[in-house]
Amino acid sequence: MNGNASLVHGNFNTNPHSPTYQMVVNGAGNPGANVWCVPTPVAPNSDYAFSAWVSTCNVGDGTINGRAKLQFSINGIVLGEPFYSPATVNTWQQFFATWNSGSNTSATICVVNLNVT
Repeated sequence: MNGNASLVHGNFNTNPHSPTYQMVVNGAGNPGANVWCVPTPVAPNSDYAFSAWVSTCNVGDGTINGRAKLQFSINGIVLGEPFYSPATVNTWQQFFATWNSGSNTSATICVVNLNVT
């Protein structure tokens, strides 16, 4: 997590967005794999909005299938619709999902990789 995606994969371009919590996510054989998770306390019966910024490091085959496809999950349950990284390399886009804690007092928040290419 150093902000330079090309150090992870030679075909990736880099365009740092923020000095903290940057990661490169590549496709995997297992759709639904958690790529980042953090446990955190939450207040019961409260609304939360989770967001992250995503950029494309490599457009792959030039189709939507070559772009990152991600989704948030809370306690193993996916939230909202999957989102794709931008079609243009080095363009940042924010995505978010909302969640109500119900009776929960803790939550494991994850970013899930849905792309296998």
